[in-house]
Amino acid sequence: MAKLQKTFICILLIFNVGCKMNDSKMSHRLASLEMNRPQKGIICTDPASSWEEGLITGNGTLGLTILSHPQDERIIIGHEELFLPLNPKNKYVPIWENMSRIRAFILNHQSGQADALVVEQGKKYGYFETVWTNPLVPAGEMQFQVLGQDTVIQDYLRSVNYETGEAIVSYKADNHVFQRKIFVSRDNDLAVMKVFSPDGAKINCRIRLKQLPISPRDSAIATKSIDYAGSSAIDPWTEPCAVIDSYLLMLKLWEHTGNTDYLEDAQMTWYNGIAYEQRDNGGFGLSYCCGPNNKMDVSTRVYEAHWCCTMRGAEGIATKIRSSYYTQDNAVIIPDFQPSKAQLNLSNGTVLLEQVTKYPFGDTLVLKISEENLKGKTRIKLFIPKWITGIQLRKNDEG
Repeated sequence: MAKLQKTFICILLIFNVGCKMNDSKMSHRLASLEMNRPQKGIICTDPASSWEEGLITGNGTLGLTILSHPQDERIIIGHEELFLPLNPKNKYVPIWENMSRIRAFILNHQSGQADALVVEQGKKYGYFETVWTNPLVPAGEMQFQVLGQDTVIQDYLRSVNYETGEAIVSYKADNHVFQRKIFVSRDNDLAVMKVFSPDGAKINCRIRLKQLPISPRDSAIATKSIDYAGSSAIDPWTEPCAVIDSYLLMLKLWEHTGNTDYLEDAQMTWYNGIAYEQRDNGGFGLSYCCGPNNKMDVSTRVYEAHWCCTMRGAEGIATKIRSSYYTQDNAVIIPDFQPSKAQLNLSNGTVLLEQVTKYPFGDTLVLKISEENLKGKTRIKLFIPKWITGIQLRKNDEG
C-alpha cells in the first residue's frame, strides 16, 4: 500500500494596529498610501474581478491567488502536490539545454523563434501535441472581512514586487490608510499576511479558513461549476475551464469504477455546460447564470476567454471524441450518442461503426454496422441514461 502523507499549510497573521492612470496621479496615490512603486513588478488601481486577475505569489511549493478586494478579501491557497492525477506522467524535457538561446530570442523580441525551439525540443522526447496539466485542487481559501468600516474606498492600489514576491493591497477608508502585505517564505515554507494601518487606525475583522467543494458528485455538474467575484453583492458566473475539468473527471471516475451515474453527470455537464459555453466562432467564454440576488436571466459575461477557456475547451472537445467508443474483448461500448464513424479493433476482429443521430434533440439513433474478419459473437453495449424512456429496437428497418 502506498504511503499516505498529509500536507499541512501554516498561515501566520501579523497585525499592527496602529490600470489606467498617468504618472503624476499614480505618484500622488502612492504617496497618499505610503507605498513604493516596485522597480520590477505590477501595480493596479482596481481589485480583481475574477481569479484570473488575482495577484499571485508563492515559493515554488506553496502558492497564493489574492483577489485583493479591500474589505472582503479571498486568498486561494494552492500546493505543488495538490493536482488531480488525471493524466499519465510524462518525460521531462531538459529545457535548460537551450535556455540561453530561448532567452536571447525573447530579449530580441523573437518570441516565435523561442516557441518553435521549445516545440522542436519537445518532439525529440515524444511530445507531438499539446499536453495539458492535471487540474489544480485548491487546498482551501482564507477569507478576510473588514467589519464596521466605511464602504467608500479611496486611493485603492494593489501590487506585486517581482524581486521580493511581496503582494500589497492598500486603500483609504474613514480618512485612514489600511494595508495588507502578503509574502510566502521559501526558507520557512510559510505564508504570512501583515494587516496594519500606517497612521495607527484600528481595524475590526473576521477571518476564517474554508475548504472549497471537492465532492465530485456535488461540485462537478456544470451548473455548480461557478466562480464568485467575492464581493458583498455576489454575481455567479460559469467557468468553462472548471466545467471541462468536471467533465474529464466524470469520465475517468466511470472508467475506474464502472458506476454509470458518472456517465449521466458527464452528459449533463457536456450538454448543459460545455456545449452552452461554446461561442459561434468556436471559442469558449463566460456567462452569468441564475443565482443570488434574484437573478433569473442568463447573459454573457466574457464573449471569449481565448487566453484560457478556449484552449481548455479544445481539450474537452478532443476528449469527447476520444471517448465516443470503448472496446473490451469482443464488445463495443458506446457511452454517449453523437454523429460519428469509427473502425474498432476487437479481440475477434475489426468492426466498422457509424452513428446517425441528432441526440439530445432527436429521438432516433441509427447504428450502421459492417464487419471485417469477425469471428464469433460481437456485443454492442449502449449506455441509456434514465431520462430516455420508451425504447424500441429495430433491425434493418424491420418492425
